[in-house]
Amino acid sequence: MKSTHGASANASLGDGLMTDAINPAHYRRGPVEAIDVIEAAVADAPHMVPAYLQGQALKYLLRMWCKGYALEDASTNHP
Repeated sequence: MKSTHGASANASLGDGLMTDAINPAHYRRGPVEAIDVIEAAVADAPHMVPAYLQGQALKYLLRMWCKGYALEDASTNHP
């Protein structure tokens, strides 16, 4: 399933490769896009605020392994 949310803004990396600044590769990993999972998960939320908060948590969790310090960021043992 491919998402068609918004227009893409492409930028050159200087080496001839293009990157999508709006929808980077780590947003599109796996069989479905993170935005599609999030929209489906929050569809039945009772109010916009909990839907937004759930969406933010899911967004991070779905992409946390693409971040530099995933285990440290996800840990509850911050100093």
